Amino acid sequence: MSATATGPLAREPHTRAERTQRTHELLDAARATQDAEERDRLLDEVVLTNRAVAEAVCFGVPHGTWGEEVAAAVVLREPATEAELLAYCREHLADYKRPKQIHITDAIPRTATGKIQRGVVAKTYKIKAS
Repeated sequence: MSATATGPLAREPHTRAERTQRTHELLDAARATQDAEERDRLLDEVVLTNRAVAEAVCFGVPHGTWGEEVAAAVVLREPATEAELLAYCREHLADYKRPKQIHITDAIPRTATGKIQRGVVAKTYKIKAS
């Protein structure tokens, strides 16, 4: 089941240490939880290394058995199909880490400061997947 709370994951009672990553940034796929940092690194190392991809963002979408699975939205710099991009990911990522769906879009929403609005993208494609 996917995490839905938004508080810190852990606090150390005897120190000021606090793990600040939020549980809503976790993706629970096939019992192999990936955190947002790993997901972003995978984008940088794999999806964005495909010369056809200009921008990309990964996010979780509902899955009946596993809770969530990885999906991606990409903006292309040159023509490519979803099948070609999925094959590229299949060659470079473990099955549980690779996107099972890749949505080709014209733009990825960003905040005024340029940060990708992952939640907006995820919400858009979760609705389309339903």
